[in-house]
Amino acid sequence: MTTIFPKATREPDFARYRAQWESALLAQTVAETAGLDPEDQKQIRRVWLQGLYNAVSFAAEGEKDGPGGGCLDWCAVSPTQVDFIYRSSYGLVCPLGRAYQQPNGTWAALVIAGVKDDLPEAMAAAEWAIARLSS
Repeated sequence: MTTIFPKATREPDFARYRAQWESALLAQTVAETAGLDPEDQKQIRRVWLQGLYNAVSFAAEGEKDGPGGGCLDWCAVSPTQVDFIYRSSYGLVCPLGRAYQQPNGTWAALVIAGVKDDLPEAMAAAEWAIARLSS
């Protein structure tokens, strides 16, 4: 017996697995380029493995996505602002952080903690990131 799921039933799962695939590609890029210690690299590879497995199992990865995860670059926006940009293999360009000069000459750094579906989730992600960076 074969069960065929209607497209409307599959779409929420597809979107979730596609997002996990995109997270896996970013995790791969970070693991390869960030110079992490072995324990942190192991943690980020868990995101990569889960996203890769789910996306391939559900056919949520695309042929045009390519095998690589992408690259991370610092791009000068102005003399007083530099953005940390993730360029994925499938064309997404996403700022992950920013360093900018303040009026007193010091430099501030901002880090994007993630993209969430609603304000409470986004606030929780920011709080988690601050706690993680502060510990």
